[in-house]
Amino acid sequence: EIHLNIEDARRLGAHGMFYGPDVPPRPDIEMLRPWLRSCEVEHGDGCARPGGVSVPIEEPRNLYAVDVQQRCVTPLAQGSRYLALSYCWPSGGRTLRLLRANHDDLHQPGGLDCHIDLMPKTLLDAIQLTANLSERYLWIDALCIIQDDSVHIASQIVQTGAVYGSAVATIVAAHPVDKGVPDLCTGLPRYGNPQPFVSRRRAIIKGLRLSVPAGNIEHVRGLTRWATRGWKYQEDLLSRRLLYFTPTQVYWQC
Repeated sequence: EIHLNIEDARRLGAHGMFYGPDVPPRPDIEMLRPWLRSCEVEHGDGCARPGGVSVPIEEPRNLYAVDVQQRCVTPLAQGSRYLALSYCWPSGGRTLRLLRANHDDLHQPGGLDCHIDLMPKTLLDAIQLTANLSERYLWIDALCIIQDDSVHIASQIVQTGAVYGSAVATIVAAHPVDKGVPDLCTGLPRYGNPQPFVSRRRAIIKGLRLSVPAGNIEHVRGLTRWATRGWKYQEDLLSRRLLYFTPTQVYWQC
């Protein structure tokens, strides 16, 4: 696979946002926003339909979501836009979860900030990314399902496919963790944890700069612990759009 350089693509009048720039230590948020907007405006029903499947997926009901502006958990009004997070729960240690005991506290504006020391870095990064993408609501299972309420769990688990299928996009925390090593949820790769600058292999042919991409998403995500989760299959299959954060680079799929 070979990509045309982003600057040359623009010079030729092509849509530059999907061509091959070098990979900076942190993702360029100004590039991520147009990916989403372009898909919503230009791709039609193929991406607008939940999961791109032909059978309609019923919109989920009675959801909670993280309000990234108010920094709290809140009931999500029916039909509201939201992003969803797909990730691996941290292994061991105390982490913040929505419980009956903290339900009311976490629903107060600023409620999440009062427990920020218990929030895994991956969740904090996803909340900040949602705000940076100019979206307001983010669905995270640990904070949007009451984890010690069997009735609430049962009502939510049956519609998780619809949750991911109805999300505007799904943020995927996809990083490799060796077998037997605890996954501490240390952040979205490259977003909260800057990585070395990645320069692509290049060649100039007839005045056009061509480059080899950093890695195919199918191969890269196959190396991650996220890819070993049973739940990831429905999250991956049913999501309309996916934003993969990997140590190699950020990938967009719609």
